[in-house]
This record gives sequence, structure tokens and C-alpha cells, in this order.
Amino acid sequence: MRDAKRTTWIVLIGCLFCFPVYGYNWAENSGNGTPEDPYQISTSEQLLAIGSDSVLLSRHFILTADIDLVGRVFQTALIAPDIDILEPEYQGNPFTGTFDGRGFCVYNLTLESDQTGLDCLGLFGVLDDSAVVCNVELLAVQINAPVSFYAGGLAGRVSSATIIQCSVRGHIIAAGLVGGLLGDVEQTTIQNCSFSGSLSSGDYPSSYMGGLIGRAYTVTVEGCWVSAAITLGDGYVQAGGLIGGISSSAILCSYVNVVMSCGADTAQIGGLVGAFDFSFINNCYSMGAIDASAASESIGGLVGHCDSILFEIKHCYSVCRVTGGSGVNVGGFIGFCFPMLVNQCYFLQASEGGGPDNGLGVSQTAAQLKQMATYEGWDFVGETLYGTSDYWRMCVNGLIYPRLSWQYAQRGDFACPDGNNIGDLIALSYSWLSSKQDGINYRLSVDADCSGRIDLADFSIMGIHWLSY
Repeated sequence: MRDAKRTTWIVLIGCLFCFPVYGYNWAENSGNGTPEDPYQISTSEQLLAIGSDSVLLSRHFILTADIDLVGRVFQTALIAPDIDILEPEYQGNPFTGTFDGRGFCVYNLTLESDQTGLDCLGLFGVLDDSAVVCNVELLAVQINAPVSFYAGGLAGRVSSATIIQCSVRGHIIAAGLVGGLLGDVEQTTIQNCSFSGSLSSGDYPSSYMGGLIGRAYTVTVEGCWVSAAITLGDGYVQAGGLIGGISSSAILCSYVNVVMSCGADTAQIGGLVGAFDFSFINNCYSMGAIDASAASESIGGLVGHCDSILFEIKHCYSVCRVTGGSGVNVGGFIGFCFPMLVNQCYFLQASEGGGPDNGLGVSQTAAQLKQMATYEGWDFVGETLYGTSDYWRMCVNGLIYPRLSWQYAQRGDFACPDGNNIGDLIALSYSWLSSKQDGINYRLSVDADCSGRIDLADFSIMGIHWLSY
């Protein structure tokens, strides 16, 4: 009995060490936690205290200042962590409220663990039940957890939530179900989010690593981007520059610029997506390089492996360099899929630094890919034959590959020619007060703040960059 009690106290002390509780008197806060009057977070102590009371996890919060966590090292997520490392499934209370960063930054989030079972890592452990997280910027994130699962700079696991205008910059090492932004996601909308930095699986042979999301089910990803170096250990399966593996999902108007280094016997690796089924990818592109081992298979510049006939890839291109692979299902655009559902898609041919032609997608030279006429059926700024949504932009032939129009709009550059001038003001006035929802006169190429509505916020962004180039 004495030994049993001693063991119990050791476990309790260990739990207090792993899962500290931070005190703060919320009655003294300027807000009251309602949607109309959210709690205001301006210090690290207030941020850490959100997880101290399960009642708070359904409340509403806003950042009112930058927060720096420098010098602090955590073993679990700061908010809604997994609190029982002995149970294989998540044991804790998910965050179900709203968290609006208001454009402020959280610096130097550092999580370190070498213990099996310390999963669901990130600023949030788990988001669920209509949680909303928006306008959050995480800088200098460091997650070093080589045997942990469900890890992302923003959140480890997400279900039935909305993530808008969130970004992460940093370096993440975790075993599986890991993404730069989110680890494992289902029934969620992710809009205008990004990750830049590096991801690594260490030496653990696992699956699902993505520059933005590790694994996604019934998810819509729109207007997102990744710039990253991704390193995969031996035997890793399903990894992509944007998402490792997706099912019953849609990826729209997104891009990546990634360098992926793959260990031996890796499979289903893609510049944008590693593997997917029952999904759609429209108006996306990938750049960078995929360096696979000789024994790897299902490697593609955009997608590694498609596992159903109920999908479509349309109006996409890849200029990824694809090297290595066993020759089984390796392609400059897609490693393996059913060709009849790949429509009006292109990739850079191998002789010019792209990947091999396996009949999936249309192989082109670099010069051809820099000509608007190559992209049959694509909706470009300045043309109306193929639509007026203006997904793509290429003002001058022969200089660069096409870019998504929102990449220019973010700096108030709404129309050709490149640069901010009277032409952009005219484009703005044409779409003034239109919205994505009603569709009348709305142009993605004019939505500078990606809000879905053309208004004073877009005019202000254009004004900030006026007459710049």
C-alpha cells in the first residue's frame, strides 16, 4: 500500500510539472468573455491562463498587444492540451470559443517533448464544436517532439471549426499527423492561412505530414500558401507541400514553394498533396523540388497518389523538380491517378528541370508555361471568355509563370500592368461594395484583405502602396 501511494504521488507531481496551471483573476479583465465584449489578452500570463479553467474554453478572446514567450519551454499545448499521456486518445477539454488575434503576434512559442503520449501540440491542443480562430500570427515557433503525433504551430487537432487569416513561421519536428499550421483536421474551413519554415519527421516512420495540414477530411482550404523545407525519414507515407493526405475535401486557389527531401522507401509524396480521394483541387500550383530515394514510389510534382475516380484536378500547374523514385508511378504532375479527371493541367518537362511525363497532365517547356495562351480555359485578369472571377494573373507574356491574382491584390495591385496606379483605382470602383456571396461584380483580384467584400479596407491597402511597383 505504501508503494502504491508513493507511485500515486510521483504521478501527481509529474502531472503538475507537465501540465502547470496559471492563475489570473478574469474579473479584473476589461472584457467579460462574450462575443460583444470578449476578454482582452495583452500579456503572456493572460494567454496562459485561458487553459486554467475549462469554463473559459468556450468564451471569446481578442489579442490587444503582441505577446512574447521567449525563455519559456512547454511540454504541452498552451490552451486545451491533452492532459493524460497514458491514454491513447485525447483526454482534455477542447477550445470551442473564438480567438481573434486582431493582427497581433505571438512570439517564441516553444514546445519540447521526448515522451510518447504527449500529443496534440500547438498553441491550441484541440479546437472543436464551431471554434473560430482568426487573424493570429505566430512567429519563431519551435516544436521539437520527435515521437509525438497531432502537432501544428496553431493547433494539433481540429474538428468543426473555422480558421481564417492565421500564419505560422517556425520549425517543427514531430512523428505523424503534423502540419505547419494544423496537425489533423476534419469538417473545417481554412482560409487565407500560411506556413513558412521547416518540418521534419525525424527518424520515426509514420504518415501524414503537410506544410499547412497533416491530414484533412471534409475540409475546404482556400487562398493558402506554404514556403518550407520538408524532411521525411525512411518509410514515411503521405506527405505534401500543403497537405499530407486529404479525403472528401477541396483545395482552391492555393500554392506552395517547397523543397522536400525524402528518405528510403517513402511513398505518396506530392508537391501540393501527398495522397487524396473523393476531393477537388482547382486553381493551384506548386514550385520547388522533390528529391526522393531510388526506392520511393507514387511521387508527383503536384500530387503523389489519387485513390478514387471521384475527384477532379483542374486548372493547376507544377514546376517542381521531381527526381528519384523507383520509376513506379512517378510524374512531373501526378504520380498515380485516373487520367480522365485531370483537366487543363500542365507541368514543366524533365529536360528543363521539371519531372517525367507519365501521361498525367500536359508536359510543357518553361517558355510555353510563361505564355497565357498555353492555359486553355483558365480565368485570367483581363479576359472574360473563360469567366470573370479572375483567379489568375499574367500581365506580360514570357517573363514569369502565372500567379494567383490574390497574391497581387494583397498589396493593392488589382489590375494590369503591374504596380499601383490609376488602373487599380478603376478596378476597385468597378467592384465597389460587391461581395463574394452575391457574386455581382465581385473580383478575387480586388479583394486585398481576403474578406469576401470590396470596401474601405481594400481601398486603404491600395492607398498604402499607391504608386509603388
